[in-house]
Amino acid sequence: MARLGLVWRLALIVVAALAVFQFLAFGAFLIQREQRGTLGFQPRLTAQVAALARLMDDSLPDERHVALQAVRVAGLDARVVATPPPADGFRLQRAEQWLRQELGADRAVSIVVRAARPSADRPRPVRDLLARRVEISVQLASGEYLAVETAGELLNRIFGIPIGFLLSAVAALVTGLAIFGVVRETRPLRRLAVSVDRFGMEARPDPLPERGAPEVRSVIRATNAMQARISALLRNQSLMIGAIAHDLRTYLTRLRLRLESIPEGERRDKAVRDVEDMHALIEDALAFARGAFAEARMEPVELGALLDREVEERRLAGAEATLARPSTAATIQGSAADLARAFGNLIDNAIKYGDAAAVALTVDANRVEVTVDDRGPGIPRGERDQVFEPFRQLDEARNRDRRGAGGGAGLGLAIARQIVERHRGTIVIEDAPGVAGERGGARFRVTLPR
Repeated sequence: MARLGLVWRLALIVVAALAVFQFLAFGAFLIQREQRGTLGFQPRLTAQVAALARLMDDSLPDERHVALQAVRVAGLDARVVATPPPADGFRLQRAEQWLRQELGADRAVSIVVRAARPSADRPRPVRDLLARRVEISVQLASGEYLAVETAGELLNRIFGIPIGFLLSAVAALVTGLAIFGVVRETRPLRRLAVSVDRFGMEARPDPLPERGAPEVRSVIRATNAMQARISALLRNQSLMIGAIAHDLRTYLTRLRLRLESIPEGERRDKAVRDVEDMHALIEDALAFARGAFAEARMEPVELGALLDREVEERRLAGAEATLARPSTAATIQGSAADLARAFGNLIDNAIKYGDAAAVALTVDANRVEVTVDDRGPGIPRGERDQVFEPFRQLDEARNRDRRGAGGGAGLGLAIARQIVERHRGTIVIEDAPGVAGERGGARFRVTLPR
C-alpha cells in the first residue's frame, strides 16, 4: 500500500479535525432540538406567520391587539394594515410557497428581504449584511393585510437552518483554502525530491529556482550547491580517467606494432593477447568516462531486432546464446548504439562467467523487460549491488581467472547500468531458474519504459 505524501497527510489531519467538529456540532444541535420537542429542520417563521394569520382571521378587531403584542415578545414586529407593503425587494419565492402551504388557501403573500434601516453611524458592510430584515405580507380573510417584520438570523428564522451550519460551511471553505496553501507551499519540496532523484540517476545537476518559505529556500540552495560540487567532482574524475586511457591507447598502439616484428611463437601470442586485453580495458574506461556526461540522441529503437543482432554475433563467434522474443515489435525511445553496448555487455558477462546466455524479451503496454540468464554459480545476495560498481569484480567463482577468461576491469556491468538508468530503466540481479534439473545461475533483469 502506497504511503500518503506530506501534503495529503496534512490535508487528512485538517479534514479529520473539521469532521470531528462537525459531528460534535450536529450532535449538540440534535440534542437542543429534541429538548425543544422538534427534530430536523423546518421553516419556522412561515409556520408562525401562518398561525398568526389564522388567529387574526378568527379574532375580533379588539382582540387582535393582544395577539400582536404576544408576537412582539417572540421577537417579531407584526401589525394589521389596510394595504400591503411594497414588494420591491428580493423575494424569497420558495419561502412564499411554504407559507401558502401552511395557510392551506390561495392568498396573496409576499416575503421580501430588505437592507438594514439607515443609521446615523458610518456604513459597516458586515454589520449591514447580517442586519438585513425580512418583511412578510399575508392577505387576511377580511381583506386587510398582516405585515410581519423580523431582522437577523435569517437562515434560522426563514429556513430553520441554525447559523452554526452556515459557519460550518464557511469553515469548510477556509479548510479548502488552507489545503490549497499547504499544497502550494510544499510544491518546491516535491520538485526538489524529483530533482534529487534525477541527479542520482544521471549525475547531472538540475538547479531549481529558490521558492517557498525561507527554510525551503535554504534547503533548495544547499541542494543546488551540493549537486554542482558532486557533478564537478565526477566530471573531473571522468576526465582524468579518459585522459589517462587516451594516452595509454597511444602507447599500446606503438607496442602492438613492435610485437609484429617478434617471431611467431607462444611468447608472442601471449604478449599480443595481453595487449588486446589492455586495449579492451582502456576502451571500457573511455566509454564509462564519456557515458557519465554524454547526451545520447534518442530515437525509436526496435529492441527485438537489436537483441537478435547481438545474440547472432555471439553465436557466429562460437558462443552458446539463445533469444526468446515475441512476434510483436518492442519499440522504445533510446540510443541504439548505447543499448547495443549495454545488452552486449550483459550477454558477454553471461557467456564469460556462466558458459551460456539465455536472453528473453517480454513486452506490455507500458514497458519492455529483458532477462539474461547464465548457468554459472550465481551471485550471492549480499554482493549483487557490488558487481555494478566500477572496477569491481567478485573474488570467487566469477572472477577474471575462471577457466582462463582474461581481461576486464570490472566496467562492463557498470557501463550497462549507466546506460539503462540513462534510459529511465532499472537493472537488478536475481536467481535464474534451473533447466532440466540443472542448477540455475544468475539472472540480470532489465526493465525499460516504452
